[in-house]
Amino acid sequence: MKSFEQRVLDYCFSFVSENDIADKMYEVSVLEVIRHFGLSASGNSYQRAAKALKTLNENTALYLPKTLPSGERGILMTQLFDTLFFGEAGTVQFRFSPNAAPLVFDLKKNFYSFHLQQLLSAENRYQELKQFTSKIKYQDQSTVFQHFVQEIKSR
Repeated sequence: MKSFEQRVLDYCFSFVSENDIADKMYEVSVLEVIRHFGLSASGNSYQRAAKALKTLNENTALYLPKTLPSGERGILMTQLFDTLFFGEAGTVQFRFSPNAAPLVFDLKKNFYSFHLQQLLSAENRYQELKQFTSKIKYQDQSTVFQHFVQEIKSR
């Protein structure tokens, strides 16, 4: 999957809320998608969004371990999306497949919130590092670096 398609997939995941049910149909306009990604409202952008959705539909096969009530174990071959609709009026509707929805809801609840907090922390540390490196021009480099390391260790 290309970077843009991965970002569109993350955008789809962003619609999931805590109390959603497995067969919920999500809806957005293509124009909202285009604006979200900072693209111009042109035919090329509509085509790019449509192509990304087509790729998501074709390339999100899931292979899940499953045990039947009889005890037989196997692999369930399914898709991430049950429905992806790209309407001529600029409507996009999508629904996660019944087998994938619980995984998506769990992913949203347990993975994204935790890792986004970590990313925010990393971004703050990156900003601090930039501030410290700007001081290097005016101070002894080893002193600034040691101070930065001590600051990070104290957290």
